Amino acid sequence: MRYLPSIVLCLSACSTPVLADCANTGDFARWLEDFKAEAAGSGLKTSVVDAALDGLKPDPAVIKRDHSQQTFAQDF
Repeated sequence: MRYLPSIVLCLSACSTPVLADCANTGDFARWLEDFKAEAAGSGLKTSVVDAALDGLKPDPAVIKRDHSQQTFAQDF
């Protein structure tokens, strides 16, 4: 819990630019390294970035739910 404020700061500071330039390369490890570099480049300490993001891995269940969203399959 002592890293929670740093994690929130890291994710909020870094998520907007990443989402704006979202491209699925299929390589999560590469994306994560780029994300960490961007977070560190925005002024966050490397130790905070590592504490927040080390061990992060994609969750296949979340990806499956994302890909099955009916909103994206609607015929307008």
